[in-house]
Amino acid sequence: MHNKIDSTTLQEIGLTSGEAKTYCALVEKMEASAPEIARMLGIQKSTAYFCLEKLAAKGLASQLLVGRVRTFYPAPLKKILEQISEKEKSMEAA
Repeated sequence: MHNKIDSTTLQEIGLTSGEAKTYCALVEKMEASAPEIARMLGIQKSTAYFCLEKLAAKGLASQLLVGRVRTFYPAPLKKILEQISEKEKSMEAA
């Protein structure tokens, strides 16, 4: 089960504003296509696809192709918390 996470916190671990908002919307839906995310956020589908693919590349989302529709799923909150912890460790080491 996912807990709520603030888009500002996501930006602090290195996500862009668009990626952070997209992740939050994806967590809210638990699964969604890019057009669904685009409608939720009031952005273009191409922007939604771009952000979702970036999240997938960072390990924060996964995707499943069903027929011709790509459905995206958020990574568990545990993955986000691990990234926050890694960022804190790197900041302490610097």
